[in-house]
Amino acid sequence: MLNTPMLFSLSVLAGIMYTSSSVCTMVTMKRTILRDGKLLLGYQFYRMNQVPNVLQCARNCFFRRRCISFNYNIKQEVCELNNARLDSSDMALSSDPDFVYSEIANWDDAIGSGPCSKRPCRICEACYPSQSRYTCVKEELTSCRDVKICTNATSDGHYFIRPVMGTKPFVKIYCHLMSSKYPKDYVTLHKENYSKVPPINNQSCSIIDWNQGKPGVIYYWKIRLDVMNLRVVTNDRTFTNVSCDPSHFGISDEFSNSGKLCKIDSDYGTGVDCMEADCRPRRGQFHINLQGTGFIVQPSVSWLTYGLKPVFTSLHRSPTNEVITGVCGGNCGICRPRTFLFLELKT
Repeated sequence: MLNTPMLFSLSVLAGIMYTSSSVCTMVTMKRTILRDGKLLLGYQFYRMNQVPNVLQCARNCFFRRRCISFNYNIKQEVCELNNARLDSSDMALSSDPDFVYSEIANWDDAIGSGPCSKRPCRICEACYPSQSRYTCVKEELTSCRDVKICTNATSDGHYFIRPVMGTKPFVKIYCHLMSSKYPKDYVTLHKENYSKVPPINNQSCSIIDWNQGKPGVIYYWKIRLDVMNLRVVTNDRTFTNVSCDPSHFGISDEFSNSGKLCKIDSDYGTGVDCMEADCRPRRGQFHINLQGTGFIVQPSVSWLTYGLKPVFTSLHRSPTNEVITGVCGGNCGICRPRTFLFLELKT
């Protein structure tokens, strides 16, 4: 058995010897099967810790028929199983020097030698070998892709899943594009969520200019979620609508935008304004309200300012981290999450 991380492409080897208590098999590689420094995000359905090498990670993938590819963290010995592979134009591998990515179809079938070699279990079951026998164990649905694969569902709508396998609470997720190969996961928001960019000229604290930047309000009714990592895809605007109604900013009708189409492109959880740095109050604002969704904002998530002369006026969190409101701006100034906007399951 290999006991050290593999930092090389396996195509340079003629084969690898895999041993266990019941089998000793030469695994012959078909081609270059490892993508060093790469991983596929957004399609993990299972994560395992303390997996000693990439070969064992591949074996765990082989024993689950819905596993099509995997990410292996060499440094932390973490194996992530994916129910998708790089076969769509809108999919791309992410970069991380600690990872390798591989597709199970490129491995020799001998990787699964033993009682589970013929993949006898159903599509959403795991095969557990034990000497000359095997046990099939049904696994939980962790994403809309799982719902489609495991139940043959094709209708968009709300489904109960367990986004982090092994945790107690189920959550209701809206599955979008269920008739496609790769549905997308969304959290339906029950309260008002928005980002505001005021139409204030950057040379003044009060002059209204609907041609300055991309002012307006963007309202979010659903937010897309990377369910394995509980990371909000903040630039997804599938379930949003925008408004240039001046009343949203306390502006009178005489400063109406006269039917101008909104071009606001602010991300979820982001505030922007383009007034002079000394202007008060700031008018860029974001409002997150996850009440009733089963999620909260991860307490460790913090916001930073970016842009020209940025000013962060306030950031208010509710005690439960379900509601967060930020006010900021600059010339132009932006406040957004330091890295990513992660959620947690509400307990």
